[in-house]
Amino acid sequence: MKTSALPTVPDGGRFNGVDLWKLILSFGVIAIHTSPMFGYADSPAYPVYAVAVSLAVPFFFLAGGFFLGRKFREPFAAAENVRVIRTALLKYIKLYLIWSAVYLPLAFLNPDWRGKSAGYKILSYLHGLLLRGEHYNSWHLWYLLSVIFVLIALLVLCRLRLKRSAVYGICFAVWAVGLFAMSLSRLPQTPPVLAPILPLFRYTIQDGRICTGFLYVPLGMLFSRKVPNRALSLAMFAAGFAAACLLSPAFLREPALALAAAGLFCTAQGMRLRKDNLYPLLRGMSKWIYFLHMYIWTALSYLVFGEETLGVEAFLLTSIVSAAAAFCIEMIVRKRKASAARKG
Repeated sequence: MKTSALPTVPDGGRFNGVDLWKLILSFGVIAIHTSPMFGYADSPAYPVYAVAVSLAVPFFFLAGGFFLGRKFREPFAAAENVRVIRTALLKYIKLYLIWSAVYLPLAFLNPDWRGKSAGYKILSYLHGLLLRGEHYNSWHLWYLLSVIFVLIALLVLCRLRLKRSAVYGICFAVWAVGLFAMSLSRLPQTPPVLAPILPLFRYTIQDGRICTGFLYVPLGMLFSRKVPNRALSLAMFAAGFAAACLLSPAFLREPALALAAAGLFCTAQGMRLRKDNLYPLLRGMSKWIYFLHMYIWTALSYLVFGEETLGVEAFLLTSIVSAAAAFCIEMIVRKRKASAARKG
């Protein structure tokens, strides 16, 4: 079947605004795990802080979906698109397995494993690996597994030759199921009529967070075709951010957060910064910061504080060391690539 290129958003060179915001929000991920406002949950500023850092992972989802969508051609079920999805899926599986192996030693710090049998630990680890995407002190890896699940779904749905609208509708339905599970997990008391489904969620998607990618990745793909203008993007961000700060029930807060994240991403995508080799460096640093920060926080906690510690000091130390390590690693990687290119 003949295919044609999509009328995608013009790149204007590199998407430097996205690269810049990836770096900024990588520190938001550090904040999620080190809690710089630990002990200040009653502060009037806390809701603003909580929403701000909660934008980080959705932004990464949106960026991944955006750049995946830019590689797609029409029709949606074209063979070329199947190959694009398969390539991305293999990349994310490789990343997930590598970083899961890297973080395996930290899993044994889990206090819930103390005194448990080897069989229990193995089953617990496999459950986390295959369904939750996280283990003790490797909480951030759930993002990779969520993307993997989305890509598997996209691959199957493309092979079934479904239309783009149907694929996005199915993904939205999966996200809605996850949102329901999240809302249910946050209720102070579960209604008796819903009690029978709790074990199903407990042993599969738990609080539904793993389904998050089913909203943001397709949304990012949609933005690869058409992005709202700057004024509308800023309005989306402002309205979503304000609503997320004011709303507490998950079924209201999460859609508001999605609106804010979408507005922020579209604003970042529309930024026209001058072309500079700095921005690819920032992109690479954001990746290393994201994947390494929990190891760095764990090491600093025991070396500096003597135990796992939250708060401003933990956030600042982890951020500084993570950024320095990310810069050094990225510079080494870039020099090796340049050397290999010269030899080639």
